[in-house]
Amino acid sequence: MIKAYLTWISTPYEGESIEIRFRIYKNEEQIYSDSIIMDYMKPAIVGHMATIELLKRLQEHRSDEIIVIINDGSLYESIKGTSATKNKDVQMMSKKVREELSRFDNVSFDNISGNHIRLVEWNEILKP
Repeated sequence: MIKAYLTWISTPYEGESIEIRFRIYKNEEQIYSDSIIMDYMKPAIVGHMATIELLKRLQEHRSDEIIVIINDGSLYESIKGTSATKNKDVQMMSKKVREELSRFDNVSFDNISGNHIRLVEWNEILKP
């Protein structure tokens, strides 16, 4: 089983960089860790772009069971297809993420935003 922890740090100011952090574990052993800097993009789609970047790094594990642990309820709803947003950029990026997910056998998302104990662990794992 693969556990992938994902976070991103965006800014509301145009021209500022965005940081995306990944930690990937296979059977409790870390197999990948990265932090990448990307050019500015709209804050509403940063989580989607971060998810696509993570899925690129998980390509060789497509047939494994994968759990992606995130702290973003709106991204979670967007990926599941239950979001009621009218934002065209978000709708387009949600579709792209779902297309990428269709290439994998078994990926699920775990939104921990409502669980303080798990948030502390998630934050600790994703520290630089």
